[in-house]
Amino acid sequence: MNYVEYDPVSGEITRSGNCQDGMLALQANEGRAVVEGVGTASTHCIVSGILVPYSEDEIAAKSLRPTTSASWSNETMAWVSTESIEDCRDRRWQEIKTQRNFDIVQPKVTSVGTFDAKPDDIVNLNTVLALARIADSRSLPSDSNYTLANNVRSTFTISQLETAALEMGAQVQALYDAADVLREQIDNASSIEEVEAIEWAN
Repeated sequence: MNYVEYDPVSGEITRSGNCQDGMLALQANEGRAVVEGVGTASTHCIVSGILVPYSEDEIAAKSLRPTTSASWSNETMAWVSTESIEDCRDRRWQEIKTQRNFDIVQPKVTSVGTFDAKPDDIVNLNTVLALARIADSRSLPSDSNYTLANNVRSTFTISQLETAALEMGAQVQALYDAADVLREQIDNASSIEEVEAIEWAN
């Protein structure tokens, strides 16, 4: 005969199988119960010891498992969050850091042009600026050609390169400062709902 094993507290099906007649009661693991029938956790649940099929809407709802920690409720027919506020804080902070770090490496608009801002781009800008300063210290031509974010190659003075570096640095610092404000808000939030409401707006 076919059977399903289930959690008698939640009504969730934990596994299914088949056994010989008269052996049904022996199929239940510790803390579980069994009932004759055919079903899976995605299509059925147990209500008062009876195998009950989900409706199409309930099957669809159960298939949309949240990315955060959650358990399915056969009473409300909905996913219920089991995430603690500390786990929620940690997750939200990681999400905000990811957004911050994405913005940090986006091209930066300065008063002398728009510059790429990935790590290699910053190293390149600092190298060009350092070489220009060395050339200037030796009374050699110090203007430098540099390729902007739009792939246009332009000529810059030391002062212009310094301006670009300072303005780009200020923009990056502003992103860190904005993230720090949100980190404080996350730490001070008293509920999961308050944590979830904190968003990266830059």
